[in-house]
Amino acid sequence: MPVMIRRRPRRLRRVGLSCAVVFFLALLWGAPLSAAPVLPDGVLSALGRAARAAAGGHSRAEARALIVAAEESANPVLASRATLVAYAHRRLRTAHTAALLWQTLAPHDPQAVSFLFLTDFALGRDRQGLRRMAELLPPGTPWIGEQMMSTLLIRRLPHILDLRVAQLWRRRHPHAAGPRYLLGLVALRVGMTGTALLMAHDLDARKLPLDRRLRVGELASQALVYGGRPRRGLKEAKSLLRAQPKSLPLAVNLISLELVSGHARTAHALAVQWRRTHPHDRALFLALALADLHRHQPRRARRWLTRLLETGRAQSLAAFNIGRVEMRLHYPRRARFWFRWAADRAERDAPGAALALARLTGGGKDVPAARAVFRRYASRVPLQAPAILLLEARWLGGFHHPHAADRVLLHAQTLFPDDPDVMYALALTDMRVGRGALGYRLLRTMSHRYPDNAWILNAEGYYLARRTGRLSRAARDIDRALALDPGDPPVLDSRGWVSYRRGHYRRALALFRRAYAHDRSPTVALHYGLALWHAGQKTRARGLWSRAYKRYPHDHALAEALARHTGS
Repeated sequence: MPVMIRRRPRRLRRVGLSCAVVFFLALLWGAPLSAAPVLPDGVLSALGRAARAAAGGHSRAEARALIVAAEESANPVLASRATLVAYAHRRLRTAHTAALLWQTLAPHDPQAVSFLFLTDFALGRDRQGLRRMAELLPPGTPWIGEQMMSTLLIRRLPHILDLRVAQLWRRRHPHAAGPRYLLGLVALRVGMTGTALLMAHDLDARKLPLDRRLRVGELASQALVYGGRPRRGLKEAKSLLRAQPKSLPLAVNLISLELVSGHARTAHALAVQWRRTHPHDRALFLALALADLHRHQPRRARRWLTRLLETGRAQSLAAFNIGRVEMRLHYPRRARFWFRWAADRAERDAPGAALALARLTGGGKDVPAARAVFRRYASRVPLQAPAILLLEARWLGGFHHPHAADRVLLHAQTLFPDDPDVMYALALTDMRVGRGALGYRLLRTMSHRYPDNAWILNAEGYYLARRTGRLSRAARDIDRALALDPGDPPVLDSRGWVSYRRGHYRRALALFRRAYAHDRSPTVALHYGLALWHAGQKTRARGLWSRAYKRYPHDHALAEALARHTGS
């Protein structure tokens, strides 16, 4: 079973044109009058072209005009402005050129190097990006590199690129603990809980300082909970908190895992207990609000979120959740205001806000006005446009419109041909609508570009096992994916399907049982039931399909399996 991308928004601090102008004027004002640089006529005309291009919405023309102005005046401020404009509008090659000029004019500015390796990674120049990133780090300190990558890269690059960069960083420092922790962190964020748990167990066997051991323990507990083993994950988180009873981050981690596991009352009681010793902590405000929201007390949740909003930190997150509260209280106008406010405050919240506004606009239906919300936000927030279009495709898939989702993804690939997440989602959608030739070709291209990505190998092998008779090649691809992400339910399901096609029902049954223990999706339930049926356990297969169909009454494959095998 292929893995679906659940893309999370990334953070980018966006500097407006007015801020850059004010900063530039402040520099001129602070300098002596005789030392103020005189801009040549060519620079003034270039700045005029940049202003006209900005007014017309032509980001590439604006960036190029600013690059010309920066070259003629040797001004790093103009080069930085050109880099920000081009990067914010996904003009990656222009942003790379501007960042090179920025680094030349300000060789000791770490932000210029940061944008250089960000654009290197986005353009597929992995080696250059790693080399530039290593230039910023002291020798022999890959753990600092982990911190830099987790803050700079994970929130700005597509998921597949995040995973690729983390794997390359681990290869660069094969015996260091920091790159392994980074790989586990990235794997957890993109849904590869098996890899995250493997990295955590490997680090747990090493002698690490106390603070790093605690971080590794947090990673392990989160991987267990998100991987479908909440009891073990909560037990791990509680043992960490008992070892360090005064650690607020460990307490917040336990509260969040209790919420994920569905224990809202326990999470609320724990948050109230810790608020007595930390009455002004923002993380506890958010935890109390989410616990109250899960306990169906939206008005109390709104009070906690309002207090979080008044602190001046995490305002976009608070506003987004206030919008959720207003939706729960049936105030759509207020909810619309808060969702828009959250998207304007932070670009990383734009995809979630677009999805929430589309649901409000359409009233839970697929209507043209709701789809227009996605297009409007994709044009307003270009850096988050791929994530917004991916959400639109998933939203259309929820209404059983796979062909419409396929058209959205084809449009997204036309706009962003180098985005690997868009390419991967298009491949899966193309296979789902019944063609598959384009999807398989895209997966083959991506497997050459990202050879260590378990998602791509698993999707390629599952397609071969599902649509063709090339079972040996499918088993080889899926075994490689299983070695990269051991214990991942979709990969186990794919490997079980290969064994099922070969007639090895006992082997398939064992693999499907392991996958179903952590993933109760309709595809896994369907496959597990087929293996049970052919193993002679027909009563268990009927019960399994019936329970799955009650949870997913609109799944056509489950309905067909019930009609064919049970006569109902």
